[in-house]
Amino acid sequence: MNQRSICTVSFLVIIGLTFGGLFPAVVFSAQETPPTPTPTAVPARPTAVISEAKSTLLAMGDLQGVLEQVYEKVNPSVVTVWGAVEYPLEDSATVEDQKTGGRRTANHESDVKPLAFDLPAPEYPLGSGFVWDKAGHIITNNHVVEGGSAFSIAFADGLRLPVELVAQESESDLAVLKVDSDGLDLRPITLGDSTKVRVGQPVIVIGTPLGYYEGSLTFGVVSALGRSLAPEFTLEMLFKPSYQIPDIIQTDAALNPGNSGGVMVDLEGRLLGVPAAGVDEAEGLGFVIPSVIVKRVVPALIEKGAYEYPWLGLFSTALTPDLVKAMKWPKAQRGALVMAVAADGPADVADVRGSSKLVVTENDTLSVGGDLITAIDGQPVRRPEDLDIYLIRNADVGEDVTLSFVRGTATMTATLTVAARPEEDQDQSADEPHSDIAGAPVWLGIDPFTLTPEVAEAMALARDRTGVLIQTLVSGSPADKARLRGGYKTITLERGNTVTLGGDVIIAADDRPVKDIDGLVAALGEKTPGDTVTLTILRDGEQLDMPVILGVPPSGTM
Repeated sequence: MNQRSICTVSFLVIIGLTFGGLFPAVVFSAQETPPTPTPTAVPARPTAVISEAKSTLLAMGDLQGVLEQVYEKVNPSVVTVWGAVEYPLEDSATVEDQKTGGRRTANHESDVKPLAFDLPAPEYPLGSGFVWDKAGHIITNNHVVEGGSAFSIAFADGLRLPVELVAQESESDLAVLKVDSDGLDLRPITLGDSTKVRVGQPVIVIGTPLGYYEGSLTFGVVSALGRSLAPEFTLEMLFKPSYQIPDIIQTDAALNPGNSGGVMVDLEGRLLGVPAAGVDEAEGLGFVIPSVIVKRVVPALIEKGAYEYPWLGLFSTALTPDLVKAMKWPKAQRGALVMAVAADGPADVADVRGSSKLVVTENDTLSVGGDLITAIDGQPVRRPEDLDIYLIRNADVGEDVTLSFVRGTATMTATLTVAARPEEDQDQSADEPHSDIAGAPVWLGIDPFTLTPEVAEAMALARDRTGVLIQTLVSGSPADKARLRGGYKTITLERGNTVTLGGDVIIAADDRPVKDIDGLVAALGEKTPGDTVTLTILRDGEQLDMPVILGVPPSGTM
């Protein structure tokens, strides 16, 4: 994988910020006393930054001295991670870029033939790491060690020792190495609390970019909080349903190639997070895995080799003006709209509902009708990320949490028992029997799925039951006006397809059996818009006949 980098903050900017008021406590000498602020009626705000300014280090009144002392304290805990990596035969300049980038990005599916004779894989500095405990555990990013072997670490004084890979996982982008600690004076990092970090707080990044043993320090501030980041850091991950690393800290401190796996600390030298990624196209845009995740995941990786992530079994989206308008909510409405719930997951068991209808606008097709989550355990939920952040900070598998949500015009609550997150779904199979009915000359306004034995069984139907499952339907469509129902919870099939359950199953049209989507299209083949078709459906185990007045297919819809 390829470590992204961002440009460093210039020395002049740092000096300007320092004497321009970023650190007001620094300008007072040991003999001077800052003026006492006049009491006001304004509510107290978080004082994390103020407490940092009153630290014993800042009391020295010397920013340079603060940075020097933090470096002297933290640098012995930071290591360079080396490993053997097999690259395809490529241009030497390309390999040079890859081997020092903190991520291995060589294309293992390259058509280039390897050398005919066998050579040992060369060792490269892959990134940074840091000492976790006296037992010799070393923490780094998963992407630093992914694809490597024969790992070793180098301390700031140049001592290089072999290490073994204990555990790794992509969902947090963390990995654990272990060095034989006998005879070593290991300096474990001091842990800080990333939940108390505030935007504007000064931070220091220390790592070993380009494999330099002695370590490198960059300085900046926390520029944003509550970001989310795809574990694999690939562009395509932004456009497919996948789990994200929540609570990410954004900083303008330079993250150079090789800083991955190092440390971001506060002005006391306490770990606030693990630098993971920078953005090539942007200046001052780096992302750091927060210490609250590190403190939860690393002990589990050491003890069990894996961490159980808290999971509610729901998939939500942020509100947009179009969604708010479609749901007829106040324009200032906030929350996380439930798109779907996983079948038999915590949300499904607690009867939380996903979206079951589609609204077609001039610019988009929107899923609507799901519950709108507004709070979890009394903490406001303004966006989907708030749910993820609360869970990773506070919830453990087996514990109960309370969701507050809006359904229609009713305000409701539900208690959910947190489950362990299942393994991420595989890519969907292209040959799964799932399509729309765009080929029909008339319009129902449904998203159909040909019933399979696996899906039939999940719906408590006989495995040999045939028909067409209505996954979702378009709001205001013929199917919606006829009061047909779409689904609201999902199930992942063995092949990886995600199917929405809970909707009606069409088994006949005008008494003509419907076994699959092609059969439904054929049954509607002689119909024209305005005609009525009687659909026989299965709903909650009951067979119903539903007359539907067919419409004209809108442009751009199914």
